[in-house]
Amino acid sequence: MLTSSRLHISNSARVTCVALVAIGAFFVPGIHASADAPIDPATAAIVPPDPVDRVPVRGVEVELHLPVPVYARPLCPRPEPCIVGVGGGFSVFVERRFQNGFAIGAGYQALMLKADSVFELATLQTIGARARWVRQPNYAVHPTLTLEAGVATLGDVFRPETAGLYLDVGAGGEFEMTENLAFTLGLRLRTMAFVPFTTVQDGVHRSVSPFIDVMTNLHIGILWLSPRARAR
Repeated sequence: MLTSSRLHISNSARVTCVALVAIGAFFVPGIHASADAPIDPATAAIVPPDPVDRVPVRGVEVELHLPVPVYARPLCPRPEPCIVGVGGGFSVFVERRFQNGFAIGAGYQALMLKADSVFELATLQTIGARARWVRQPNYAVHPTLTLEAGVATLGDVFRPETAGLYLDVGAGGEFEMTENLAFTLGLRLRTMAFVPFTTVQDGVHRSVSPFIDVMTNLHIGILWLSPRARAR
């Protein structure tokens, strides 16, 4: 009886060892053969992008603007003449754009506005920083969201008479024409607050209201992005 039990245990041990060796033989050759075996695209691991493709690119954008005041009571108290009417202008921005579609930059803008004869030509100038989110950057047409803030000045023919702060929020789109050139279109909403001042031409105190000025800004532009660096 004891001999039979020992023989049974010995046979069980042999079966167990054979099973372990078989399992090891199944996995070990597969590990060594995987280097030479063809890769199935359906089961292949996702390869991270080349570090070169993650390098930010530089961008330069030139825009034309069509501003339209929405609320200008602080700058234009009733019944006095208004110094910020409809007009036109331009801007130049430089940016640094990352592979994920996020871009940061800074630039200058000048808007020439109708001034109801108080100014010869009301000039609204801004210098600010801008953040832009580009959705679906791998497509030829992609929507954008923009947030911009900075310093603004207002005066007659590029001669500032007051200064303040502004904030822009906008949406638009980019339409790629070539790999490095795109047409841009969008609409922004601007809020502004200026230091109180008096226009010497008519002696009116302006920007004394606690409210802020608001205008919309339709813009079109051309965006150039630098070519991505290639590995040597």
